[in-house]
Amino acid sequence: MKLNLGCGNDLRNGYVNIDIAPINNLDHQIDASNLDDVCNDEEVDEILAVNVLNMLSYKEILNVLQHWVDKLKPGGTIKVVVPDLVELSRAFLNGELKSDHFILQMYGKQEHEHDFHRTGFDVVLLQSVLETVKMQVISKRILNATIVMEAEKPNV
Repeated sequence: MKLNLGCGNDLRNGYVNIDIAPINNLDHQIDASNLDDVCNDEEVDEILAVNVLNMLSYKEILNVLQHWVDKLKPGGTIKVVVPDLVELSRAFLNGELKSDHFILQMYGKQEHEHDFHRTGFDVVLLQSVLETVKMQVISKRILNATIVMEAEKPNV
């Protein structure tokens, strides 16, 4: 089973598409911080979370990540995509990024009540929180001021 958390309109074939907002053809309209109604522990092969962790408060991140890790099978992966605060700030301060784009990237599109960024990440912090929940980072890159990081749940 593969989960596409916070999918928005990016509905993917082969994935269980989950979002808190009402979207046509969504598999589950739920808060991605609790997946108990979707899957059991150690049932998921892959979790894709694009702009989800940054929607949580800083205090929620470790608990939610641990919940997701519990859902993964050993060897399962989490792919996290979030804005990179360092790169966004650098681009803004160097005049490479206009104010309106900077605000949307930093604070969310704000198109509905759940579309606000509540936490920010740089590469070091994202890797640290993944390692804190015992995930092993297997790839990381920065693409257009966005962090793309993939981590694997170790085999027991």
